[in-house]
Amino acid sequence: LNSTWKQQFFYNTRRAIHVRAFAGFFLKNTARASSAVGFGGPTDGVRGSLSLSNAGYTDYKYDQVFFGRNEESGSFLAQQTAEVEGGFKHGVGARLADDGPGHSNDYLLALNLKADLPRKLPILGYALRPYLDIGFAEGPKVFGQTEFESRLFFSGGFALEFFGGNFGIYFPVFNSKNLNDLYRQAGGNYARRIGWRINLNGLEPRGLMLRQLP
Repeated sequence: LNSTWKQQFFYNTRRAIHVRAFAGFFLKNTARASSAVGFGGPTDGVRGSLSLSNAGYTDYKYDQVFFGRNEESGSFLAQQTAEVEGGFKHGVGARLADDGPGHSNDYLLALNLKADLPRKLPILGYALRPYLDIGFAEGPKVFGQTEFESRLFFSGGFALEFFGGNFGIYFPVFNSKNLNDLYRQAGGNYARRIGWRINLNGLEPRGLMLRQLP
C-alpha cells in the first residue's frame, strides 16, 4: 500500500515551493524482517522492496525507462533515477543492490522539497532550484549507528531542471552519513554523485512545442 502527495505553494505569481510526500507499507510481507532486498526475482524470499532512490535495478516492475538498467556503479548511466517511491536523487548502480541502505521490506516515508528562486539567473533562467530530500526507511541496523541513525536519510543540493521538470540534473551538497558511506562504496570522484532524471512520458513532442521553458 502506498500513497504519493504533491503540492505547490506559490510565494509569488510564478514562483513556488514544490512539495512531494510518499508513504509506503507492506500490508503482508513474509520477508519483513529480512535484511535482504529483492529486485527482479526472489532473493532469500524477497520479491520486491521499497526504495528511497529508484534506479534501474530497483525498477523490478519495469514501470520506468532506464538507459542503464543493469549498469554497475561508476557508470554515468547508473546514476539515472526516477521520481517514484522515496524520490531521492542518488544513483549508485546495481552492484550495491543487495547491501546498500535505503531499502525496506516493511515501510518507507519520504519528503522531497524544491524551491524556485525568486529571481531569474543569467543563462540558467529559473532552471536552478535548491532541493532537500528527507526519508526514513525501516531496515537493518547499520554497524556503528543507532537504529534511528541507520534509518534516517537526508540529502540536499541544487537541481537544474528543464522542460517542465521532465529533465533534471542534481548536484548534492550535503548528505546523511549513511548516504555518504554508500557513495564511498560506489567509488569515484564527485562527478559520480551527480544524479539525473528524464521523464520520457512527459516529453511528448507536441507538448514541448507549446510549453515554455521554466
